[in-house]
Parts: sequence; C-alpha cells; structure tokens
Amino acid sequence: MAYDFPEEVRNIVFSGEAGQGLNFVADILIKAFKKNGYHVHGSQEFMSRVRGGNNSLTVRIAEFPVKANLSRIDIFIPFNANASERFLERITPETLVLTDDTFIDKLLQEKNVNEIKIPLQKMATEAGGILFINSVLIGVLAGVFSLNLENIIDDVLKKFADKDESVREKNRKALKNGYNTGKELLAGKLSGLPLKVTESIKKDFLINGSRAVGIGALLGGCNFMSAYPMSPSTDVFTFLAERAGQLGLVVEQAEDEIAAINMAIGAWYAGARAMVNTAGGGFALMTEGLSLAGAIESPLVIHLAQRPAP
Repeated sequence: MAYDFPEEVRNIVFSGEAGQGLNFVADILIKAFKKNGYHVHGSQEFMSRVRGGNNSLTVRIAEFPVKANLSRIDIFIPFNANASERFLERITPETLVLTDDTFIDKLLQEKNVNEIKIPLQKMATEAGGILFINSVLIGVLAGVFSLNLENIIDDVLKKFADKDESVREKNRKALKNGYNTGKELLAGKLSGLPLKVTESIKKDFLINGSRAVGIGALLGGCNFMSAYPMSPSTDVFTFLAERAGQLGLVVEQAEDEIAAINMAIGAWYAGARAMVNTAGGGFALMTEGLSLAGAIESPLVIHLAQRPAP
C-alpha cells in the first residue's frame, strides 16, 4: 500500500551513536537536496561522548524557505537498535521508519509504526564491506527523493580524495546499489515523497552556522581568537585557524577554557579585537574571567555554542 506524506515539508531525523557517521550522511544529503532545488535546513544534537550514547541529526526540506525544525517526524532513520528511545513521543503512526533489516527495535514494534526494512548491511558488504553502509543509505535516500546521483557521487568521492581508487570505487558501487533500491521503493511503496523543486535555489549559497559565526567575526574585525576545543564550537575554531595565515589572524588553542578567556582579555588589553570560542560546558569554567572583564571594564566577545552544561 502506498504511503502518502503530508504537506509540502519532509522532516527527516537520523539517530544513532556518536562515531557512526551521521555527520557524513547529513552533510552529503543537505548539499544534494539544495543542489536538487529544495529549501533545506539542518541541525545537530551532541552528547558528551566521542563514541556511544545517542546523537541525532534533523534535516528539513520544503517547497518554501525553512529556518527551523519541526517536532513532527516524517521519516525516522535509526542507525542502531536503541536509536528510537528518545524519540518515541515524536514518532507517530504517520512516521515512516527506514531501517536495516537486521535491526530489531522492540520499542518501535510496540508502537506499530510504518516500517520499511532495507538490507543495508548486506548491500554494503556486497559493495566492499560494512564500512560502506552510510554510502548505501545515502544512495537509498537519493533514489527515494529522485536526487541527482552523479552530483552525490562527486561529493562523496571528494571526501575520500586521499584514499586509493579501490575505496572510491566501493563507495561508488554502494551509492549506485542504494540508489536503485530507493527508486524501487518510490515506485512500489511510496508516493508523494519528492517535493516540487525551485530552480533558483540551486544557485543559492549553502552555509552552516559555524562558518556563519566565523565570517561574522572576521567582518567585525576579529584578529585574535583563543579557544579550547569543544563541540559544537570547535568548527568555528578550525574554520578561522585554517585561514589565519591568509587573513593575518592569530588563533591560539589554550590548555583549558580558563586560559582561553584570559588570553582574550589580554589580547583586548593589548589592542586586538578578540573572541573566545566555547560551548556550554566550557563556558561554565569561564565565569571568573567574565567577572574579571567586567571588573576592569574590558571589551570581550564570547561565542557560546548551544550545548547544555552545569
């Protein structure tokens, strides 16, 4: 039976452990949706873990400009058997779940959701190994949404430009296998999923929030930045560090957040326009430095990336 999607919006949620490659999948797909003519918005959740736990990524596409996510989940894509627990209240009978056919999620089974199981692991193994499962998934979604496969292949292969040709060829095979499966799903089980495209969107500039912060800092005259790495603020730090030599910018990685904020205060005192970069947990350590800046009436710019902390 065909499954019809509501409205002119598709809200897709990817959920899995840190280290499973959610970033890679979402990054490729967001670019692909935009190049195909869809309005797109993405956001990411972080847990304080390098591996394990549960992270999620949300990608919202529409036939009109979008600036935020929806609570509603149209398509849910779990990367492991425990990925649904945090989302049960948002997963409804109208949610379509696309998952590997080896995943057994008892919580989802109890909700009696619309579930389509795809042999992602088997297809990845056939392409060259389980490591290529994310490329298979990208291909499936590209097929389901009728995206331009060649553009996606180019973007994926750029990610592996430093790998040998065999790795690149296996990724290419995984993408094509996934794409064919996605087209079969669209023809047999899904209807109304692709949206109307807007040609002008294809020429729009696509940017993530971290780069926007970095560009804004540069346009504001920032010439010194100090930080201790902490996701999701680290992307701003690396974005500016990569361009430091070209733009005459001093970027310092401090030994901790306390040193980072005091470096920024010292830079302002010496005449620089400084910014210190951190996230919630790091900012919790900066309160003394913030008080110092207030006591000596020193300018100070703090980029505080959204992440919970004490």
